[in-house]
Amino acid sequence: MLSKGAFNALLKTLEEPPEHVVFILATTDIHKVPATIISRAQRFDFGKLTPDEIFARLQTVAKAEKFKYSDDILHLISSHSHGSLRDALTRLEKLTAFGTDVGLLEARSILGVTDKVLQDELIQIIISSNLSEVPNFFDKLNAQSIDSQVLSRDLLESLRGVMSAKLTGEISTSENSDGLNNLSVNQIIFLIKLLLKAYKDAPYSPETSLPLMLVSIEAAEHFKNTSASTTTPIGQLFNSAESFEPQKKNPRTQVSIDETKIRTVWDEVLDKMKSLNGPLATLLKNSPLLGVEQGSLTLGVKYLFHKEHLESTKNSQIISGVIAEVYGEPLAVHAKIIKEEKNDENKVAAVDALSVFGGEIIEV
Repeated sequence: MLSKGAFNALLKTLEEPPEHVVFILATTDIHKVPATIISRAQRFDFGKLTPDEIFARLQTVAKAEKFKYSDDILHLISSHSHGSLRDALTRLEKLTAFGTDVGLLEARSILGVTDKVLQDELIQIIISSNLSEVPNFFDKLNAQSIDSQVLSRDLLESLRGVMSAKLTGEISTSENSDGLNNLSVNQIIFLIKLLLKAYKDAPYSPETSLPLMLVSIEAAEHFKNTSASTTTPIGQLFNSAESFEPQKKNPRTQVSIDETKIRTVWDEVLDKMKSLNGPLATLLKNSPLLGVEQGSLTLGVKYLFHKEHLESTKNSQIISGVIAEVYGEPLAVHAKIIKEEKNDENKVAAVDALSVFGGEIIEV
């Protein structure tokens, strides 16, 4: 936390240190330390410890201090310390304030962590779209005085672990439920984004459990719709990318497109896009539909920037998802630069600005 001036003052002392003095500098933000300081010091980087290493150290401390904590409690502490031995010892010290003979359930309550069984129960409610059980689940949370923000945090950690295991192809050794392991990466990302929102909103909610309850209902509705093959704006985004990419790679499998119908429903596409992404809807509104081919449609744009914006992976997937919802088939999106009219230069500039700042043009 030293300022630049303080570091400069320290530098003089480091260059000519007293013989009896050894400076030890510790920081978690090495990038904030000036290069002139780093070049005059020996650097030792300390990495995070594994849960097993933390558990072994906690066993040593517990034995030396004659604590009667079970291995399950020590595993609980080590798995929730995120690689920090200091945090683990702090949690252990916190536990000792309630005695040296504490049970696992009591330890969970004291340390503010949730049971995997509880996490699994909520995940199963969500993926089975059992909406009627959502209120009952949160009534149980309140009855047990369980902090829903803590539950959100622990669920995020579990989902992160499962996602990492899936992406690396490794078998997760954590206590994850079959429900979590059976989710696709896209579904896990969807849940993580919702839970992050609930975790951030909890401190500002009049009832801390309300944000998590709302996203649980939203997620359950999503899984209900996708399992029934009913398209929703969010659900379609998961499926559209996989469906129109094979169409582009395998032209023989492309479906025929009714251009007349596309033009008829185009206003509906724009309306639905507006609710998802206002700036993108504005750009679409000002990009005329030039034509359709097998598996794709072409839009006219004024600038290369607009073309790249529409054809980006993220935006083309969003557009394809909305088209699939309205038209019934996901279509690839292409853009073609067309000659701009001189009297339209101001409008084009306005569209550029609106694409950045999220507004829209209202024609009167």
